Amino acid sequence: MMSESAVNAVIAYRFLKIIILLFLYFIPFCIAIDKKHKDVLTIFIINLSMGWTIIVWFLVLAWACNGNTYKKPVAEKADEIKKLAELKEKGALTEEEFNTQKNQILNS
Repeated sequence: MMSESAVNAVIAYRFLKIIILLFLYFIPFCIAIDKKHKDVLTIFIINLSMGWTIIVWFLVLAWACNGNTYKKPVAEKADEIKKLAELKEKGALTEEEFNTQKNQILNS
């Protein structure tokens, strides 16, 4: 018979294994969220229902990685750059920080 601490260790190991496997299973969904994919809900539903098949999992992963993402309107980008310019004029941002953040906004 196993001691109570050994039983607890086995339970903790199994719980950790389940958490890791769930994370791996939902990697396509996590990537879709990170990339702000337009079809994030559809990706989640297909990943949840059909992801257990390896082929569908890889297809959903490829779909999540493609460039079908939301783009910011040009006016919104311009407003953000104006705010950055104001921060730079106040001395809150250096020239390098301003250029880095401006490029990030323009490339998003």
